[in-house]
Amino acid sequence: MKNIKRFLKKYLDKKIKFYILNFIVKFFVLCLLIFLLLIFIEKDAFLKPDSKIRIFNAIYTIIISIAIYLLLKIIIHKNSLFKNSTKQDLAKELINKISTKDQIINALQIYSNLDLSDPYSDLTTKAIDDLEKKIKLSELKKLKFKLSNNLIYTLCITIIFFSSSIIFSNNNYQAMQRLLSKKILFEKPLPFNLSFEKEISTIFKGEDYKVNLIGIGESPEVINLFWIKNDNIL
Repeated sequence: MKNIKRFLKKYLDKKIKFYILNFIVKFFVLCLLIFLLLIFIEKDAFLKPDSKIRIFNAIYTIIISIAIYLLLKIIIHKNSLFKNSTKQDLAKELINKISTKDQIINALQIYSNLDLSDPYSDLTTKAIDDLEKKIKLSELKKLKFKLSNNLIYTLCITIIFFSSSIIFSNNNYQAMQRLLSKKILFEKPLPFNLSFEKEISTIFKGEDYKVNLIGIGESPEVINLFWIKNDNIL
């Protein structure tokens, strides 16, 4: 049964590669959306370095955990641990996926029901041996794993939305730069600044002094000025 085992192994390898690709694409879409959300938050919040570091550390932890999860999943399915991806299960899957070569389907049907503890299993094994001689690995090339159209559309829309949000908005671009510079503290700009046109000189009681204020930014329509004397506001 070497040929059929090799055939099933190739199919399992192909299936695992597709699973990893499908998982990575979904995770990539999720990461883009989360990163875009962080950019929108950073645009107004101006997060402190310790907050940004904690966020990125959490993201790194999630990525490492997912990598370990995928590795364990590959090991489990490759070695058919805990009855995952057994040869019989793979054979049952292929029965409905291969539309050509009746000999392959017959071999898989017999193999999927094979019970080695059966005293007549030798006859079944011989029947498989006779059929598997006609099995060619090239048949697997006809078996295609494709990402769903919904996932492809979601990926494209997410990339376009993310790119346009950064390219056409300088505020979003600057927010992204601040996020990536996670160890640098960026001061949140004030809506406006007031400055005197010239320095205040010494004046005496009863004298008038003209003060010219220069407003930079979105200055309010009305500004109230108060005089402080002996720590009291007059």
